[in-house]
Amino acid sequence: MHFFQKFVWLAVFVGGATLVATPAVAVEGPDILQIEQTGGRIYPYAGLGGTTSVRVTSPAKAASNDVFVHYTPLNDDSGMTPDGESTCAQPGGPGSTVDCGPYKLEANKSVLLNFRYMLPADYLLRHGQKPFDMHLTASSAALDYTSKATIATTKGVMSAVSIQTGLRIEEPGSPAPSRPSVSPAGDYDIFSPGRKDLQLITAYGGYSDIRNIQIKLLLPEHVHTLTLPETCERIGSIITCTRPLTKAATFSVISLPIEVDNSLSPGTHIPLSLPTASVSSPNEPKGEVNSWDGIAKGGPYALVVNPSVDVWLGSDSSVSTVEGRDVQFELQVGNADNFTAADEVSAMFSLSGATASNTRVDLEGCTVVDSAHIACDIGPLGPGESLRGTVTTFVPTGTAGNRLVLEGQSKSGAVERDGTNNASSR
Repeated sequence: MHFFQKFVWLAVFVGGATLVATPAVAVEGPDILQIEQTGGRIYPYAGLGGTTSVRVTSPAKAASNDVFVHYTPLNDDSGMTPDGESTCAQPGGPGSTVDCGPYKLEANKSVLLNFRYMLPADYLLRHGQKPFDMHLTASSAALDYTSKATIATTKGVMSAVSIQTGLRIEEPGSPAPSRPSVSPAGDYDIFSPGRKDLQLITAYGGYSDIRNIQIKLLLPEHVHTLTLPETCERIGSIITCTRPLTKAATFSVISLPIEVDNSLSPGTHIPLSLPTASVSSPNEPKGEVNSWDGIAKGGPYALVVNPSVDVWLGSDSSVSTVEGRDVQFELQVGNADNFTAADEVSAMFSLSGATASNTRVDLEGCTVVDSAHIACDIGPLGPGESLRGTVTTFVPTGTAGNRLVLEGQSKSGAVERDGTNNASSR
């Protein structure tokens, strides 16, 4: 700032004495550059930043082609950077003064400038409700002048938050998806007993880092969780999972292994609710939005109970076959599961590739479908129980060898969980 002073000294002789006057009041010289913040500024968001509009004026009769505007953050460790401003430089790195220019300024004229800047995504987590302020000055080397400082003040920095949730229904132990995606709408089979993995997908599209997003899932009746991650808890039928810190533009997957009651009838339809998400922030400026709810995507979904079985088939330890004669063997049908089975089992057999004929079966619940196919209705059959009966069939002439091959499978739509015990060779 240029100042000049005129000192007027008056000497008055009165009665031989000399009176010396004090200096006159200082008069301020012309302000060659002035800078001020104007209205219409965009308030900043963490991870997005904002815009500050300033007006630079030269009220004096001085023009310059090398006017620079200097934006100095007043917040320590602000991390502020210019946002795509090609005329700006920040020699000291993020959080230091940004120098923009040169601008042409005519005498007695003004120029209106918009400065776009970025703030880090974690700005609010580090600074709380403290507004982001900048110290503004304008300078010109040609005029050998730097303006008075002006403080550019915001009403506070805000969070940019966007949350979406969804559900994936996967087989146990399935890996997490590599991108945020949900399962197609529809019905999903679940064995009884058996399990599925419910994967809670949270896609965070916000630009601002934020803490403590809560994801909630309402479990329907007859559905139970086997384990819960450390960040989740269950109260009643509601599971609540908390993400301590969510970085901008990230997604997370929480896997919940579930099972359904064994007592449910086959075909039972269990609708699933979609997960919800919410978050609140103590760092938002007063009067601004400080809580957000997520948007649920996908569905509707349902689990459909599909009974599973583990039946086994067996026969005699040895079977001898003679061409042109009947052969007789013991057929064994058992329940290797840990719950009562009610199922139809198809028992297929062959004699060294030949076609048997005139087949008969002496086993309650079993009937002959054709000469090499027996169907057995084994239900209800308790855990570890089995049925045993006699099968008689005719061995045609020309049959080589004496090998009996027995194969079986479930025919009622139940899923056979262990097929290795469904065949035998004798």
